[in-house]
Amino acid sequence: CTLCALQFLSFCIAVLGKGDRDVVVDLLAQRADHLSPPFRICGLCCKEKPFESNRQLADAVLLQCQFFALQFVFFRPLTTIATVFLNKYHCYGPFGATSANDYRAPQMYITMIQNISIFTAFTGLLKFYHAVDKDLSWCRPFAK
Repeated sequence: CTLCALQFLSFCIAVLGKGDRDVVVDLLAQRADHLSPPFRICGLCCKEKPFESNRQLADAVLLQCQFFALQFVFFRPLTTIATVFLNKYHCYGPFGATSANDYRAPQMYITMIQNISIFTAFTGLLKFYHAVDKDLSWCRPFAK
C-alpha cells in the first residue's frame, strides 16, 4: 500500500493542526530542540545554511518529512511496473544475467531502489513522529 505512509503522515498532520499545516509548523517550532536539521542532498559540497528562526526550521523539517513520504508514492508504482514488465518478458539485461536475482539483472537494482525508497519514507515518518510523539500519545499512532 503505497499511499499508507503518506495517508498516515497526512492524518497525523490533520489531527495536530486540525487541517491547517501552519498550526503544525508552529507546534514543531515550539519543539525545535527535538528537531534535527533537514538532510541536504548536496551536503558535501554546500555550506550548511543556518535557519533564522525555529519556525523556519520547523517548516523545513515538515516539508522534508512530507517529501520523503511522497517520493515513495511516486517511485513504488514505477519500480513495480518496471519489474513486472522485465519479468514478464524474461528480460535480464545485456550483461549475461540468467535470472532476476542475478546482480547483473536490472531487477536487482530496481529492488535496491525500492528498498531505499521505503527506508526514506519511514525515515520521514519516524522523524515527524519523534518530534510530535507527546502530542499524539492520546491516539497511539505508532502501533498503527
